[in-house]
Amino acid sequence: MGSESQYKAYIDFPTTVDQDEDSPVDTAQMRSVLINNAIHLYEQSSQVRICWADSTSTISDALDPVSAGEWKQLVSIPFVTKLKPDGSSFTWRVRLAGRVSVAQSIDFRFAITAPDRARTDIEAGPSERTNVATATSISSTSAAWLTLNTNTLTLPANEITRFVHTQYPGHSTTGLSTADEAPGVVELRADVWGNAGSSTKARVCGMVVQEFYT
Repeated sequence: MGSESQYKAYIDFPTTVDQDEDSPVDTAQMRSVLINNAIHLYEQSSQVRICWADSTSTISDALDPVSAGEWKQLVSIPFVTKLKPDGSSFTWRVRLAGRVSVAQSIDFRFAITAPDRARTDIEAGPSERTNVATATSISSTSAAWLTLNTNTLTLPANEITRFVHTQYPGHSTTGLSTADEAPGVVELRADVWGNAGSSTKARVCGMVVQEFYT
């Protein structure tokens, strides 16, 4: 994992510094330690946002038969994520488990997105979006962790701005604002969509979203 901290670790204050008295200190050094400690603690807050697995797929919905080429939402899990000082997202490392009900090929797409942008992002796909991953031609009826085209998703600052004022169900305000309500925080969703054949159904069997400051 990368780090924005100059020292790459938390720096303890020297034991010779008595903070209760007017002991002389190097102002520049003290400022550097305080700033880099704050950055380090911020990075330490990186964490697992979503982690579940269910081989029987009782949590997820089934994908009803649809026309080939049509995408349908299977799972949507809300979570709160943090932003870097420049407004871009942390890096999300994701995993997806799935299977099909009948041995016919289905494509899965995994996106970190917002409710009103999910379909747009899913249909655009990973070739146009850095917040979308795909697993193609899945035909196994046994639950397994799928091979995605990428396991790391991100959103640049200019993309994040289109999410922070989105209305979310259950919120009385217009979403979480990085300027007002929750500085450095935004609510997004981990969405999984399926692209079925004529008679098979997709099952989502597990999902992991790990958040890292990189």
